[in-house]
Parts: sequence; C-alpha cells; structure tokens
Amino acid sequence: MINQKIFSEGMMEVVMIQGLGQSANIWQPIQRQLRLPSRMFDVFARLKSDDSMTLTTLNAKLTADLQKSETPVILCGLSLGAVLTLMQLVKPATKIIGAVVSAPQFQAPNRLLMKA
Repeated sequence: MINQKIFSEGMMEVVMIQGLGQSANIWQPIQRQLRLPSRMFDVFARLKSDDSMTLTTLNAKLTADLQKSETPVILCGLSLGAVLTLMQLVKPATKIIGAVVSAPQFQAPNRLLMKA
C-alpha cells in the first residue's frame, strides 16, 4: 500500500524509465493516472552520435540523474528501463525505496549494449 501522504509532501517520487526504441513519452498516460509526484527519465536524451551506448554508460547516466536529488525514489522500468532499474538495485548507497520492473531482458538485445 502506497502512503499518499509521503508522496503529497514531496518526500518521494516515481521515476519512470523507458525501453530500447521508445521515448520517455511512453509513460505519459501512466503518469497522468498516477496522481503522484513522478517524472520520466529519458535514457537516450542528450546522447551524441559518438557517445558509447552500453548498459554501463546508460546506467552511469541514470546514477548521475538520481544523485542530483535527495528525494527517495521508486524506479519503474520497462524492458531496457527494467534492466537499468535492476542494475540500480545492486548499489547499496542509493535512495531507491522501491522498484517496479516489466519485461527485463535476460540477455542484452544487441551486441551494441553488451560492450563494457
């Protein structure tokens, strides 16, 4: 059960992470229905054509974003976003207080993401 008071006082937020081949806007219908403090993290925003796109670099980008705020978060990831969410959960010093994952891959979907 989610404590509405914690959300309404801005003490936590839901961070939604899209999958490979999707834009962060995929979460807009869900965000409207949540009626909770939430935001979309765009995995691919501000990536340049010469940037390395690996799970490691995308996870580092998410980590940097999460470190900008002291607010505890619930991560909600779909597909690639779910993999990144699971990667965040193995770090003991994060502000993640919950997670929802849907359709994480057992193996990276292509060789590009497998590079370290």
